[in-house]
Amino acid sequence: MSTPSFPEIIPGTDGPADSETLGYTLNHHAILVSNLTNTRKFYGDVLGMRHVFTFRLNPQWSFMFLGHAQGGKNGTGFQDAATIEMEMRNREGLLEFLSYEGATPPPTQTRPHSSFSHLGLVVPNILAAQARMEAKGVTIVKRVGDAAHAESVIPAAFGFPDKDAFQEASPGLQMLGFDGVLIIADPDGNLLEVMQQ
Repeated sequence: MSTPSFPEIIPGTDGPADSETLGYTLNHHAILVSNLTNTRKFYGDVLGMRHVFTFRLNPQWSFMFLGHAQGGKNGTGFQDAATIEMEMRNREGLLEFLSYEGATPPPTQTRPHSSFSHLGLVVPNILAAQARMEAKGVTIVKRVGDAAHAESVIPAAFGFPDKDAFQEASPGLQMLGFDGVLIIADPDGNLLEVMQQ
């Protein structure tokens, strides 16, 4: 038996899913945030997500749903928040943000027990998206064309136990085109990997 060489790509070989799971789809991902107003501004004004609704359970605890217009995947459609809400149970890619005002310290994705790494966003023009993020004052962790550095938050956020492990895997990341992605952070430090369509 030969020893595999790395990096290595292992193609998926799964057959059709169990018929009892027909219709299952990942509807939303929930993220803890410290401030719904700042979160809505970032994901809405910067990334174009629409505010579906906010539910306030009491004066401190609220959650909010945001989503992209599904018809806009190819740049031709538009849906308002009311349409998104009507179709909410039949959609994919929604984000739910949960916030407890006054929580100390505010929850972030950098906590050691967190298994959250990042969200992925696909855009039609990555350089235009990068320019937009810069103009909006978004925290840019890694620019398009730059290599990810071991001293940044990227190694920990992508599950590497230390800088050496990240350095060892860097050639594989470059082979996958990681230098061509943009990494940004939301107001709470949650990372988003922005990729060219």
